[in-house]
Amino acid sequence: MIYNSDTGTWSPFPTATSDGTNFPGSIGSSPYGPSFGSPGGILRAVGSYKTSASDPYDLGYLYDGAAAPGESLQTLVYPSSPGEQTLFTIAHSNFGNTVVGNYGTQLKTGNAFIYDISAGTYTTLDLNRPLTPPVVSTTAYGVYGDKIAGGVAQLGSGEQGYIYDMTTGKFTKYSAPGAKVTHFEGITGAGRAGEYNLVADWIGGDGLAHAGVLHLAADGTETWYELAVPTGAKLTITSANSIYQDGAIGVYVCKSKKANPNCGGGSHGYVLSIPGI
Repeated sequence: MIYNSDTGTWSPFPTATSDGTNFPGSIGSSPYGPSFGSPGGILRAVGSYKTSASDPYDLGYLYDGAAAPGESLQTLVYPSSPGEQTLFTIAHSNFGNTVVGNYGTQLKTGNAFIYDISAGTYTTLDLNRPLTPPVVSTTAYGVYGDKIAGGVAQLGSGEQGYIYDMTTGKFTKYSAPGAKVTHFEGITGAGRAGEYNLVADWIGGDGLAHAGVLHLAADGTETWYELAVPTGAKLTITSANSIYQDGAIGVYVCKSKKANPNCGGGSHGYVLSIPGI
């Protein structure tokens, strides 16, 4: 489903099917990062879906909402290589003509990819060359302009968030204060040249899951904001999933409906605004 925050209404996305899966011929589907536009206009979005044949593995997709006949729904599968069959492909975000996401093979599951929409080509985002010790897993979750954000785990160390510059090839790692594990879920511009806002999930020294936003200034100064959902109830987890301008969205889970009647138990979505970023 897609939610229109101006009207407060929900609608099937990217397309309605009789079985409610949205992707024709699938047994389930999940949309991810949409880019600029509107559902009836130029909106592009990516996601993943399963079919009876692919289950339990996901296939990626790219939806282009251009007016007919330009509207299209395209399957994305990272090409297999000899002896290394691609098992799943999940597209996480898109910007301009770039899609980023992850794929897994019979040999390795922690692979990030870049897909060029106009050229129809896939590239693996290989961070082994600039890093030692070796990288054991790379994820790509957000793209904005020429910047890609996600998480990278190296041999013998925990995961850190990263920003990769596709123009210069520069790669920079980030960790939330006191975090053992940090992962970026999305990136957007912050209103001034060279400044960015990123949503992140991390595991703190307390062993608990946290969610927050990193405001990155043009000179590299980092300002971290932890997202505290004002539910008045104890939560088991809070995650941050996407950001645009100063608005972050995500999910929180209450401990139990019995213990937190005002929270209702289970999973809930949220939208938070962080002034000044």
